[in-house]
Amino acid sequence: KNGWTADFDGVITAVDINPDSQTTALTSGITLENHDILVATVSLSEYDVHKVKVGMQAKVTTAYGEYEGEVATIATGGSSNSLLDNVGSMAGVSGLSSLTDSGAGVECTIEIKNPDENIIAGFDADVEIQTGSYLGVTVVPIESITLEKTGSYVYLYNEEDKTVTKTEIKTGAI
Repeated sequence: KNGWTADFDGVITAVDINPDSQTTALTSGITLENHDILVATVSLSEYDVHKVKVGMQAKVTTAYGEYEGEVATIATGGSSNSLLDNVGSMAGVSGLSSLTDSGAGVECTIEIKNPDENIIAGFDADVEIQTGSYLGVTVVPIESITLEKTGSYVYLYNEEDKTVTKTEIKTGAI
């Protein structure tokens, strides 16, 4: 009767309550999204979660452009909507997420710094997070590395002999 106010302007995207009905802490109630802040949501594997920190720079690529981004949040567990439900102030752009209802992976959001009208909330995006710099190292495409029980290998081409040699390598940063 006295009305509700939010800490930000936004668009109501869902209403899960009815007049004269009882609610619980598990009920979402009303979902208000701030479309001025767009995020890409990704799932970090157990191998990547310790490399990524809030504030790291990222690149978000959609079908229509490339955007600068920054790691905004990292949270564990829950459903695929748990973080956005709790934050409540961000519209999500799905990106390479493998989160399931069982809570696999660690949810990470990337705030898109320069969004434009070409970004469509809910569509896929590719995300690259800059986790470090490495100078003076040999770099190969990950697709050219063969993983076997005995180690990691690449095939080196000898242009002079026109031969290919399977060569064991030690992998580093990815």
